[in-house]
Order: sequence, then structure tokens, then C-alpha cells
Amino acid sequence: MSHSRHTDAGAARGSKRKRLNDEEDPDWGTSPIVEKGDPSANAQDPVTAGFCTEEEGRELFQAFFKHAHPFIPVLNPREDTWENLRQRSPFIVTVILSIALRARDGCGPPSELTKKCRDSAEDMAKQTLFSPIATLETVQALTLITSWGEHAWRTCCHAMALAVDMRLYRCLPYLYKIRTQSRKPDTHLERQMPLVSGARVWLALVKQSYEMSFNHAQPIQFSGSLHERIPYARELLQHPLSTVYDSRFLVSIELCAAREEAFRPWRSTSVQDLSSVDDVLRKVNKGIDNCYEYWLNYYHRVGVPSDHFLVKELGSQKAYGIMFANAAAWYGVHSKNDAVLLSAERRQWVQSALRAAAFLTSSIGSGRQEKDSEFGNHNFHVAIVATARYLIRMCELIPDAADLNQVSLDIDRLLLKLPFYPVVPFAESLRRTLAKARDQGVLPFTSISEQADAAVRSLSQRDPGQPSPASVGSLDISSLLPPGFNAFPWNDPAVAGRTPSSVLPSQSPANQQYGAELLSAGVTWPDDISLSNWLLPDGAWQGERH
Repeated sequence: MSHSRHTDAGAARGSKRKRLNDEEDPDWGTSPIVEKGDPSANAQDPVTAGFCTEEEGRELFQAFFKHAHPFIPVLNPREDTWENLRQRSPFIVTVILSIALRARDGCGPPSELTKKCRDSAEDMAKQTLFSPIATLETVQALTLITSWGEHAWRTCCHAMALAVDMRLYRCLPYLYKIRTQSRKPDTHLERQMPLVSGARVWLALVKQSYEMSFNHAQPIQFSGSLHERIPYARELLQHPLSTVYDSRFLVSIELCAAREEAFRPWRSTSVQDLSSVDDVLRKVNKGIDNCYEYWLNYYHRVGVPSDHFLVKELGSQKAYGIMFANAAAWYGVHSKNDAVLLSAERRQWVQSALRAAAFLTSSIGSGRQEKDSEFGNHNFHVAIVATARYLIRMCELIPDAADLNQVSLDIDRLLLKLPFYPVVPFAESLRRTLAKARDQGVLPFTSISEQADAAVRSLSQRDPGQPSPASVGSLDISSLLPPGFNAFPWNDPAVAGRTPSSVLPSQSPANQQYGAELLSAGVTWPDDISLSNWLLPDGAWQGERH
């Protein structure tokens, strides 16, 4: 009996000590992240495999974190060091080196080292397709492959599927629970490190999901309200283990969500009353301005200088948001006469879209974003080329809303930068669009026009994988463009089912031989271009003209 009371008292004291210890060192339960092993654990990084020396590997690794990492900051330079990552994940190391090599090669042919690193990274990625095991490092590596890959839609879907299987979407609410319900949430921060990394990866994938869906005209994966997809996202920046670069994902996601909201009314094929569209655009434009002001104030509050990459990119991301969201206001505009019929408010929106596109195009040649731009991810390079083509079309419709001489000069400067980007087909499409615009008097020539045109023409001759314009022969020129990029068919092959009355518009002597070769290949241009080809049928526009 006495022994029993002693035992019960001891158990009570032990239970009390346990409760006190739990308050000082709270037990947060099992981590929501489900990791099942690394499928590439037995693989070798490029140094171990003998592809390059450790000195060269370190140099490429440092170049990645210095120049490329800010574009997609899915890693943490403080923790993800050269030695650490080589021990944890040869997959990530191989991907990092291949990205740095890709930037070094530019539009030129890939080096042997680049090919080896790329093939090795792709082999490791393939192992994740049919393996039931995955780690946080696996998803981080796939996220980087998606960002710098040229065929990223399927990779993005696969990475998102792995992230959902690993329950990474639970990291943000789990961290919020720790920060708000624990008496001493900073007692053991090392236990929260995987949660912060998981939240960072989830934000990166949500951002990529938006961008891939927009670029490929596909449904957004696991769509839902912004709070459902990234709950307590802004609170992540208050965590001691977060970095200021985590804000880049939040800015992109919030602006992508605004872009999605701008086109929500257009999902109905029976839109007649466009006043609801105007209401949405007013709300979206105000939301974009509020988002920009919030994050600008945040950067000032945490001491980020005005010339920092994040502050500069904030301006660029706002411009992309304005340009894409206000594209809905162009509906029904087929010519300059249609542009005149726009309401004052809609004209203001389309002018703001033009100014945003002009700002983005000039940001490369003027130097605002010239530094490290060759290290930008694939979406960065493709977006700026598509923006320049969009800008040319907008200048034709509302030429009085822009300084055409400055626009023409900025596009020439962009063309001079494109040889440093791995975007051969996109550079050629922009060159042809600009050449036709000048032939038709939309944009003037500049003092560097001939130099810019020659710089891009030389790309096809340098790249053995792309035929040069002089060797088109019977090849359809549309094959030079990746699928889905011909969203603006101006100066591209004729829209299916249309036969132009004139085969070619007037061309400069320098382009006549090129045009003759295109004619022999069966390539023609439409008489005019209608933006309704990529928006809605003409029927919904009738009510606006009144």
C-alpha cells in the first residue's frame, strides 16, 4: 500500500515535470511533412562523377547564388552551402551547376560540361516519376528544373504533385500555430527549419503553378482562394528563419491572383453586359496598387535599399500585373478606329498597359534590370520578349499614348541583349515582328536598328539546332516557335482558314529576299489582325459601342 502511494506520487511529480517541460519546450507533435527517402541518394554530383573539378564546381555554385538565386530563392544560402548540399543532395548540386552553365553558354551551343550536367540532372528527375519516395530536397531540385527548363509544364505538375503528397501545404498553418500558441516558440528553432523550407518550396510551386497555367493556357492546379492555397503567408516573414527573399514569392502570387481575378468574368461565353468587367477591372487595378504600396513599405521598414534587386523587381512585377490584368480592356479593339470608341476609363486602362509594357522593355536596355538578367529563369526571358511583341501591337492601336522613338530604341536594345539569353526562337520572332512594324510605319528605325537586327539573325546561324532564315526552303517558319507562343499571330503564319488578298506587305530591300523564301515555303500573312482571335467572340462587343 505504501509502495503504491509512493509510486502514485512519483508518477504525479513526473507528470507535473512533463507539463512544465512541455511549456518550456513545447511538443508540437509530428511534423506535417511526409518524407520517404531520397530517390537520388546513390547518385553522384558533377564533381564526384568527374565532370568538373571541385574548384570549377564551387565557382559555378557561387555564381548561381550570386546571380540566379534571387530570381527563384527556393534555397537558403545560410544553410544550403556547398559542403552541406553535397552531403544532402547531389540532385540539387547538379541542377545548380547546370543552371549556372546554361547562363554561361547563353544562346551559343551548350558545352560538353553543360550537356553532362543537364543529362545527369534529368536522369535523377526521372527517378522521381515512379518512385514512392521523395524528400524536401527532391522537390527543391524539381522546382529549380521547372524554373530554368524550357518545357516546364509537366515538370511543374509533377513537382506540385510531390509537394501535395508530402503535405507541404500544411507548413504555413503549422508554423502559424507554433508562433501563436506556444509560450516560447523560439526555444528550438532547428526543429522548425524543415517547416520553413517546406513553406518556402510550397510558395515557389504556387507561383510557378500560376505562371505555367497562364503561359500554357491550362487550368490552375489545385485552384482555390488565395487564403486556401497559401494561408498565413505574410506571417512567414515574421519567422526568425525566414529571409527577406521569401517576399518575392508572396508578391508574385498576390499579383498573379489579381491577374486571374481580372479574367474571371470572361470565363462565361455569353458575356453581353461588360459593365461587370469594368467593375472587376476597377477592383483589380486598385488591388495591384495596394499590393505594391504594402510591399514597398515593407522593404523600407526592414531596411532594404531602393536599388536592391527585390525593390526593382517589385516595380517590374507590378508592371506585369498591370499589363496582363488590363489586357481584358482591349476586348473588341481591332483597329485604331475601335480604340477611339473606348470609354475614357477603358482607354486609361489600355494606356496603363502600354506604359507598363514600355517600362518593362526599357528595363533591360536602360540598365535597371540589365545586371544578372542573363541568369534569369526561363519565364523571365520569355516574358520580356512576349511583352515587347505585345508593346508593338499596342503602339499600332494607340500610337499617341507612347513615345514611339523611345519604344523603338528600347526594343533594339533588348534585341542586342537577347544573344546572351537562351531564347533563340523567341528572339527571332521578336526580330520579325519589329521588322514588319517598321516596314508598315508603326515604329521608326533607330541608329542601332541594323546592328540589333544582325545580332539576332546571327543566332540562328550559330545554333546548329535552329535553321537560319536564309535556309528556310520548304520549312514552315512556324516550326521555329515553341508551341503556344504564337499568341500574337501578327507577322507570323496566316491564321487557319484565312487567305490574304495580298501575299506580303511592303518590305524593305533587306527583307525582300527573306520574304521571297517565306513565300516559297507557303508562308503568308493575314490582311489584318484581330485581338478577338485570342479573347472572346465578336458578339459580346456590340453593347460597348453604344
